Amino acid sequence: MLGAQCLSCKKRRVRCDSVQPSCGPCKKKGIDCPGFHKPLVWINRGTASEKSQPPTPARACTSFIFKAQRIKSSPKKDTDDVRKHPEHGAIVKRTRSSIPPPWPCADPRVLQLLDVAMYHNEFVAPTLVPDPAFATLFHSSLQEWVECPQTIQDIWVLLTKQFRAIQANITPDSDKEICRYRDRSINGLNRLLANPETQLCDETLDAIIMLLMAEVQSNASSTWYHHLHGAATIVELRGGWKKLLDTRQWESEMVLLMIFYDVMSSTTCNSQYLNKPLFSPAWADFADLKPRWDKFIYDSFAPLPWPLFWSMVCTNDIRGSMAHFNFNFCDSHDPGEERTVSDFRQSVIDILQQIHAFDPEAWFNNITPPLQLHNSRDYLTLVHCFKDAVMLYTIRTLLLELTSPFRQWLSSPLPESIFGTDNPEDLHRQYLRALLRRFGYTSAKYDISEVGLSDGGYAWSGCGWPLFLAGYELDDCAPPEEMREMREFVATKLKHVAMRIGTWSLFNAEALLQRIWKQRDEGNGPTWEEVFMEKQVLVG
Repeated sequence: MLGAQCLSCKKRRVRCDSVQPSCGPCKKKGIDCPGFHKPLVWINRGTASEKSQPPTPARACTSFIFKAQRIKSSPKKDTDDVRKHPEHGAIVKRTRSSIPPPWPCADPRVLQLLDVAMYHNEFVAPTLVPDPAFATLFHSSLQEWVECPQTIQDIWVLLTKQFRAIQANITPDSDKEICRYRDRSINGLNRLLANPETQLCDETLDAIIMLLMAEVQSNASSTWYHHLHGAATIVELRGGWKKLLDTRQWESEMVLLMIFYDVMSSTTCNSQYLNKPLFSPAWADFADLKPRWDKFIYDSFAPLPWPLFWSMVCTNDIRGSMAHFNFNFCDSHDPGEERTVSDFRQSVIDILQQIHAFDPEAWFNNITPPLQLHNSRDYLTLVHCFKDAVMLYTIRTLLLELTSPFRQWLSSPLPESIFGTDNPEDLHRQYLRALLRRFGYTSAKYDISEVGLSDGGYAWSGCGWPLFLAGYELDDCAPPEEMREMREFVATKLKHVAMRIGTWSLFNAEALLQRIWKQRDEGNGPTWEEVFMEKQVLVG
């Protein structure tokens, strides 16, 4: 019996005797020896029975032997020299039994998928969750990827290669191998869309969503929006997102993920694009998501509870209504009526009040978690970060940067009994200081009791959008020297998160902040509407 080569450390320091599942360090990681309970796999070739042939990748996802196993010949015998060194000119006849059997490791596709699967489980999966307890939910076995269609495999390899490149601080577009896989992925998707039999199938929808993630990963303002628009078209042709929510769990989660991208990208875009969402005729239709939303978002890298998510939806609705003067949020659609003015003001105050009254601790305690969190303090701090960021987004777009006639409609003070102040700028500074403190920024001026996120914690994976909001709101909120310090702090953290989750779009966000700060220093800082002339995704 040959000594087994350990999958992780790749050292032959363990014998597969069906008792020891792996070497010590790898056993601690939860990786089983490929030959465990299959000892005949390791017997020298020619002595194994027919029942002990190496399992194929499609049947045994734990057969990681294919990665680097070297098949050794049988122990040398005296008679071997006769067979191995025939006389010159002699004709050698091989029987079928003497021909080496095909070995799966000869397939470079399987080797690559194995490498991708291992890298994904060890490095990528931890960046997709806000807590270590959820990392195993995103692990994928080799069998899953060997059996999936070629187009899905190509996109998955593309995602992993882009992740590796970005973590090495390499622009994805400059990598030849990444460009080759991107071309293969797009061609594969085009073949699915060109065939009437596969246009609306699960494989096509899955490929579109994965390619959307790959585009967001490589650029915040690339062609990702076309993929989201295509996914919305397929969902509509299959009966709409409400119908898919009531089918299989996979389809339900895909729909929720697409709506999440739709809503989040609508926050960082010009209000001219917000007349209606992609996946529904009206923003108000998303109210039907409430019973499912918190369960879906709980283990997401961006835990955005329903009250905050719905506040963002309502803010997007009002922004679109102001841009198109359709006033969907009002009973009266005539901007000249006093009732329209009062409805508008009440709608804005209701959103602000819902965000202000949201209690992350109470929400967390009322949820039945699927797994016990390893670091609930960091998780709750991340939820607080989203609360602060959503409030800053709402104050910025619905109060501080209003144009006529809406500025006059909201000229009266805020209800002090609700917010503790009647000045929107005071409320804005309060939430900005709290958000910076949660990110770990310390200053004598910002003496707040909240504790910041742990350095290197999992929760940082979801901080892209809140960090950008904090950076954008740093406008004349401190003396020049302290302002430079805060800007440097936010820029450094944003690049840290971009490197951690392997997403170039957050590097784009940091570069965008640098341009905004430079323009403000020159005295012509842009508004939120001017910054986002096209849709961008800043959530990783």
